[in-house]
Amino acid sequence: MAIVKMSKFRLFSFKNDRARLLEELQHFNFVHFSKEEYEGDKDKRQDDYKIPDSMQKINEELSNVDFSIGILEKIQEKPSMLEELNTPRKTYSLREIESISEEFDSNFIADKLRSITKKIETSRQRIGNIKQEKEDYLPWVDFDHPLSDLGEKNRAYYYMGTFPTSNLQSFYTALSNYKYTFSETIFTKGAITGLYLIILDKDKEALNEFRQLGFNPISFKTDLSPKMAVQKLEDEEKRLKEEIESLEKSLLGYSSYLDKLRIKKEDLENKKLKLSASENFYNTNEINIISGFIPTEMEEKFKKILDENFSGAYYLELELAKTSDDKAPILLKNNKLVSAFESITKMYSLPKYGEVDPTPFFAIFYWFFFGMMVADLGYGIFLFIVTALGLKFFKLDDSKKDFLQLFFYISISTMMWGIINGSFFGYSLPFGLINAQEDPTKLLILSVIFGAVNLLYGLAIKAYLNIRDGKFMDAVYDVLTWYLALIGAGGLLVSKAMGKGENVSKIFLIMMIVGMLGIVIFANRKAQSKGARIAGGLYDLYGISSYVGDLVSYTRLMALSLSGAFIAFAINLIFKLLSSSIIGLIFGVIVLLFGHAFNLFLSLLSAYVHTARLTYVEFFGKFFEGGGEKFKKFTSESKYFDVK
Repeated sequence: MAIVKMSKFRLFSFKNDRARLLEELQHFNFVHFSKEEYEGDKDKRQDDYKIPDSMQKINEELSNVDFSIGILEKIQEKPSMLEELNTPRKTYSLREIESISEEFDSNFIADKLRSITKKIETSRQRIGNIKQEKEDYLPWVDFDHPLSDLGEKNRAYYYMGTFPTSNLQSFYTALSNYKYTFSETIFTKGAITGLYLIILDKDKEALNEFRQLGFNPISFKTDLSPKMAVQKLEDEEKRLKEEIESLEKSLLGYSSYLDKLRIKKEDLENKKLKLSASENFYNTNEINIISGFIPTEMEEKFKKILDENFSGAYYLELELAKTSDDKAPILLKNNKLVSAFESITKMYSLPKYGEVDPTPFFAIFYWFFFGMMVADLGYGIFLFIVTALGLKFFKLDDSKKDFLQLFFYISISTMMWGIINGSFFGYSLPFGLINAQEDPTKLLILSVIFGAVNLLYGLAIKAYLNIRDGKFMDAVYDVLTWYLALIGAGGLLVSKAMGKGENVSKIFLIMMIVGMLGIVIFANRKAQSKGARIAGGLYDLYGISSYVGDLVSYTRLMALSLSGAFIAFAINLIFKLLSSSIIGLIFGVIVLLFGHAFNLFLSLLSAYVHTARLTYVEFFGKFFEGGGEKFKKFTSESKYFDVK
């Protein structure tokens, strides 16, 4: 249960073996490259490695693959959530991926899909234009004459146009002044009226006056009547929709290539990794010099691969990575119980190589505190059943399985605290040790006690790290002094409050004074002068107030436990009030089910966030720095399938 030990390697190989070497290292997978810095003869060094033209080709093909996958995933029928969870991920070896990819022409598929989607898009754009054109013609459908009749013909002028409805009276007044002008109202639509005008040559000046009053002549792009134009557009729209439907069916025919496209994507990503890895090499005229890290436990396998493929035509330097090496990557390895909590660590930060993996240390507290915040036997049983069934019957990838496993473990803590609090879906049980609703003081005291234990445990880990690194006196100066000061101060307050006598109080007082003096004298022991040392020590001693703040933070254990309990109680009360009649009982059951479901969700979300907050701020702050670099395997992380 720790950070996987790393070995640092430097590999010298012939330049013409580069491609084969990268291929074998990728099959080995557990290689983390680092930038090689070589102090040898700089005159023999070539220019920095340049990414070959093949990278551009890979990127272009990868772009085509991503396009094809995006199109086919969009049109493919989505499986239900249960079907998706119950479908195991396919597993391929790296060689299987390479073999399938080699025989598959993804560019051909991309060209076909682009051609089809372009036709579909063109048709859809035309349908959009048709809808707009129909909107232009529809108000005029009652005008059952060809629009080719409009314009100047036989010493007469034929116009169709719109006129402000509010100005119609002025229009008719003006119209009465012209004997040889005819007007017909085609439609009135709100503020706009559609007019058909026939103006004989003798009244041709009438058009100018009508325009001044608001008449706006309209020209159309067809010679058909409006009704026939609309019919023609509708026929075209129907044909285009049928064409789109046919094209979309042809797209579905390419869905069978989706798995191969995903495999192709994986292969191309791995090829990119191989080419990119060469940026870390130091190149001379004849050799490559490669540096990086491998897990120490895999040293023999690493050597065996090199021996089998290069028959001694290489030189390898291997040494254990030093704990002070900040470049050493981080790979966590924990047992099944602890690994479920690794996601909490990774959300914060990976540890540095010289630190410890904090997961085993905080897991028990996270489990304990989470259950304390939810603290309901009914909720715990429900969560236990759901997560157990999910783990049993669903085919989950590792990350989802760990997440579900985390809540499976937490359900046990929730049930345990539900029994302690005597709560079952908000109802009081007869055997509860603590009634949170009636006596929250006990829960408050327990919260503070658990917080104190958690903080002191964090300091103990700091002491362990100092002793592990041979800094025994640092453990005394930076941890033991704080233990004396904090335990002394806490014991003094408790003994005074409980009236335990002067002797007990004196013991705690002496412990507190010794601890505080130790902090003042040794906390800033690297200072150049005594004055700076004492001033720095006093400043550090002032930090005791932060411990008070930390302890107060743990009262959220009580607060969240109470909030969930009171919400559950309120839901049950509403159900009781509603259940006095049949109709009320039906609504009461709905309130009961949805209310408790919402309260459970809210309780789990709050507990997840606030327990993480206690871990990150209060607990990690005592010993953990973080900032480690993740071990980057030499294969891409596929979201579609597992690579063995």
